[in-house]
Amino acid sequence: MTAPNTKVKKTGSKTKKGMPPKREKRKKGQPYLTHRPSDGRWVVSVELEPHPDGRRHRPQWTFSTEEAANEHLSTLDVKRLQNIPRDVREMTVAQLLDRHIAGLQGAEYSTHLYREWIKTVITRKMGSLKVAELKQYQIRSFLNEISPELEAGEEQTPPPKPRRGKKPRAQQTSKRYAKTTCDKALLMLRAALREAVDDGLLDKNPAERVKPVQAQAKPRPEALTEEEIQKLVSASRDSPIFMIVLIGLATGARISEIVGLQLTDYDPATGRLRLNGTAKRQGGRGKAKTAPSHRVVHLPESIKCEVDNHLTKIATLKERAGPKWGIPKKVTEKTRQLQRAATRRRWNSGLPDDWIPPAPTAKRYIPLFPTSRGTPMCPNNVRREWEKILKACGLEHRNFHQTRATFITNALCTPNVTIKDVQDVVGHASPATTLGYLQSSTERQKKVVGSMTPVLGLDKKERASSFTNS
Repeated sequence: MTAPNTKVKKTGSKTKKGMPPKREKRKKGQPYLTHRPSDGRWVVSVELEPHPDGRRHRPQWTFSTEEAANEHLSTLDVKRLQNIPRDVREMTVAQLLDRHIAGLQGAEYSTHLYREWIKTVITRKMGSLKVAELKQYQIRSFLNEISPELEAGEEQTPPPKPRRGKKPRAQQTSKRYAKTTCDKALLMLRAALREAVDDGLLDKNPAERVKPVQAQAKPRPEALTEEEIQKLVSASRDSPIFMIVLIGLATGARISEIVGLQLTDYDPATGRLRLNGTAKRQGGRGKAKTAPSHRVVHLPESIKCEVDNHLTKIATLKERAGPKWGIPKKVTEKTRQLQRAATRRRWNSGLPDDWIPPAPTAKRYIPLFPTSRGTPMCPNNVRREWEKILKACGLEHRNFHQTRATFITNALCTPNVTIKDVQDVVGHASPATTLGYLQSSTERQKKVVGSMTPVLGLDKKERASSFTNS
């Protein structure tokens, strides 16, 4: 079956006199489905208005089966192809990425911020390059320039020689990013170029065969031991984020989920904690990360008592503050400029100051774990307090997310607890994601080896003496 309003034409047929038939004149804007007998593939093509220089403009897509070709025809938007500027030879990588991001579906501000950040990392180095002249070696050079290491086993293609009479550009030192950032930049660039190929702007995708950078991954820290957990709890008891640390260790919740908890999300009578949102910028609150992230966690009696004591302290602070409770502290514009300048110096991203898109209006809420003024905590301030607690305990640097990994690791090693149970508690959409949090432990490895010794019969004295004599 072919798609409606589509003409199917089989090439290669002969007339009575052995001559090929007259070629039917194709209408502009009419998609055609053609069978190519030379290799048996099916070709979808659309005749559009010619380019300004007179070149023919006919995007084509080839498929191995007629069903795949018809599926592409059913989703082919000819009007969109007609609205694409015909002269695409001057389109730059920056314009292509803007076009790609504009065509993506709407998302949360954090996703929008992430896309703009990756786009800025790419355009800072490749934004002025023309898409029609983009080569594989230029993409490789870009990745090698921002990656922690050069690609292993693959030599970088040298850049083209400068024209006669022009001096080569001096090599500039650039900001190095983590391997994950380099992979995300390659994925976005590859997706934008693939979309350009589908729309007929390019004949092939120069980033399709570019391999990701082969940088050494950072060693993953081991799961927190019971002794280290006790140190963290003791050191954080006088900290303003004590309850956040306790809930993170006890439930494995994300830092944004804990900070984004509302006062009504906790039921003091039953100890039920409802996780259905995340903290956003400027003290706002947004929706959860995924649909499975909407969940209810039943707190144990020891943690429930700590939360009840916390609510009693908050009621006392609220009574003392009076009408000022919940009102953010006023900050002058001069102070904000100094804070932004300090942030730029701290991170030294090398990106322009205006790359961050404007944040939406924050949706205020009454937090379960507020500051001393009754306002929502900032996740960055929580991370700073977390660093102070680690230093006080004498522990090496760990992200706050390690509390989530520690909870999952210990839960999966508990008898009669299935991976589905842990997946539901932490709010993962896939059990594979839950297994990805499983961390190594020296103590557990010793137990595994020790438990296998009697199973294999290696703990017998006569067997051990025979090993010694041999």
